Amino acid sequence: MAHTPGPWTVDETPENGRGEMGEIRIFAGSDDIAAAYYYELAEAPAAGANARLIAAAPDLLLALQMMCSVYDAVRPAIGVGARDTAESAIRKARGEC
Repeated sequence: MAHTPGPWTVDETPENGRGEMGEIRIFAGSDDIAAAYYYELAEAPAAGANARLIAAAPDLLLALQMMCSVYDAVRPAIGVGARDTAESAIRKARGEC
C-alpha cells in the first residue's frame, strides 16, 4: 500500500480541550491524516517536533530515494554504510520490513 502523497503540513495550533491533554494534527491538503499527542502541557513542544518530523516523511523518503539512485557515483564522499541505512529507512517507510 502506498502512503498518502505529500506534501504534508502541520497545524501548529494544539487542539486542547481535555485538560492538559492535546494533539497537533498533520494534514495532506485538507485531509487530516495523523496526530501527535501529548498528555501534559509541558510535552506540547515535543509533540510539535514529532508532528513536524512526521510531516517531513514524504520529503525524506524522496530525498533518500534520490540519494540511492546516485549513490555509486558519490560513494567515496558519503561513506559505505550510508546506502544501507538509507535503503533500510526506505523499506521501513514502505512497510517492507
